[in-house]
Amino acid sequence: MLATLLLAGSWTAAGSLPAAASDSPAPAPVSAGLLEAMQRDLGLTPAQAEKRLAAEERATGLEPEARRAAASAFGGSWFDAASGRLTVAVTSDAPATTVRAVEATGARVRTVEHSARELDAAKARLDRLDAPSGISSWHVAPADNTVVVDVVADERHDNDVRRFVARAREAGPVTVRTVSAAPETFAAGTVGGDPYYTGNVRCSIGFSVHGGFVTAGHCGGAGAGVSGWDRSYVGAFQGSSFPDNDYAWVSVGSGSASFSTPMAMSCAYATTA
Repeated sequence: MLATLLLAGSWTAAGSLPAAASDSPAPAPVSAGLLEAMQRDLGLTPAQAEKRLAAEERATGLEPEARRAAASAFGGSWFDAASGRLTVAVTSDAPATTVRAVEATGARVRTVEHSARELDAAKARLDRLDAPSGISSWHVAPADNTVVVDVVADERHDNDVRRFVARAREAGPVTVRTVSAAPETFAAGTVGGDPYYTGNVRCSIGFSVHGGFVTAGHCGGAGAGVSGWDRSYVGAFQGSSFPDNDYAWVSVGSGSASFSTPMAMSCAYATTA
């Protein structure tokens, strides 16, 4: 779905959308860090990055209306970075009036075989299966009108993997894709109230900040090492005040598997068709 697809993916230069009406709300403020990341990762100018974000915002606003217009023929939606527009999939049996209604919202229409409900049902059937380690993941891919199952290349001939793939194909519209390795998973990031340790002392996170978290000063002095709930290295106290007051800042190392450093910005990158 669009809300998911706007989070991460591949990039191309943004196109343009029809001019917004004069009474349209002002665009949301853009973080300088996000603009810098888009320039660095995509080779965009500041103006191109802002244009891309504005196009994504307009597409996000159109999606609920376009979904309602498609009704039961809705096959999913995504932001197409090449055109800078929202694309809505509708099933081939949709009447012409439905197609025109979707186009009237400002979205582009692509005809597909399977509805979003069919894709979601197929994924739900996969969710009930026990997956062997050679199955990396599976997800609905609206732009491909299928459920993609990722298989680790070195394990694709494993009997358990082959059985899972066979059952997956019976679940509905499924495409099998080979990946080099399963994604590496990590424990949850810095969450207020979660435990950590300094030596044998157990303390808790106050709240996350850029680069680490704030906690109580009596838990450790500057330079004291910090480990996570699983006793793996997390970082160290960078500053601490106690007993006059009671606060401290802990930096989180980028290599920590127990904690993830809070991001300074949220990723709004879009998947292309």
